[in-house]
Amino acid sequence: MGGLHFETDIDKKKFDVKAAELEKQMQQFGKVAEQQGGVIEKGMQSAVRGVAGLAAAYISLNAAVRAGKEVVGHSMKLETAMRSASTISKEVTENLDEYTKAIEDLSRTSSQSSVSLATAFKTIISASYEADDALHLLSIADKAAAAGFVDIEVAADGVTTVLNAWGKTVEESERVSDIFFKTIERGKTTFPELAANIATVAPLAASSGVSFEEVSAAIQTLTRQGTPTAIAMTQIRAALVAMNENLGDGWSKTMTFQQGVEMMAQKAGGSMNALKAMVGRVEGVNAILAMTGKNTKSASEDLQSLPM
Repeated sequence: MGGLHFETDIDKKKFDVKAAELEKQMQQFGKVAEQQGGVIEKGMQSAVRGVAGLAAAYISLNAAVRAGKEVVGHSMKLETAMRSASTISKEVTENLDEYTKAIEDLSRTSSQSSVSLATAFKTIISASYEADDALHLLSIADKAAAAGFVDIEVAADGVTTVLNAWGKTVEESERVSDIFFKTIERGKTTFPELAANIATVAPLAASSGVSFEEVSAAIQTLTRQGTPTAIAMTQIRAALVAMNENLGDGWSKTMTFQQGVEMMAQKAGGSMNALKAMVGRVEGVNAILAMTGKNTKSASEDLQSLPM
């Protein structure tokens, strides 16, 4: 029994030694694996960063290309618009670079693009204005467009229509714009509606000696009562025709448009049939009725809101 016990003890010692060696080897293997794993992980991270960098560079390059195309495209559109303006202005043709720069300078403080400004610039020149005057009018139209939330060509068209119809100077353009806005404030209309329809009445009113201010006051009175702007212009024009026929040439030299419609109402003696017979057009009748009687006071106040 003693011999058997001795052999077992020896075997146990051998086993412990082997186990310790095996454990040491496993630890070494674990360290190596850990080190290699770190290397692999770092390599993977580096690769991922490399791919991400390439992707970011690709995206940035595409963005730069798109931006470049937009800049080139915008530049070409501006050049086209300015060359179009030069076809109707010798002054612009001879000083194209200077006027292009002036348009670009204005665009830096404008809500409009330089292309839109250049297009409006041509619109103003086509209304028979010299290039320098057109630039001044463009700056006024730009302010009107920003304040009235309208396209600058619409603003420019409205202002130049009034200037040309009533023979006003370029220096009066800002006042014209102000009157448009006063009309919008007191009436029920918009800048685009006024600009699009003022030509309906402007030539006849101007030739009849009725001022832009008087017409604007009448627009305030009529539209505030619910008459659409385009119809109001037609009514004012019809009333003017009737007043010229019934009050005689030169009536506007001694009275305002408001006083004229009041005179028409008095001549009718309060009779609707007599008024219809005098005026002959229902549009004119409606204008006179809307500005006289119980509406006389408010119509007079509209006229007073626009200093002559």
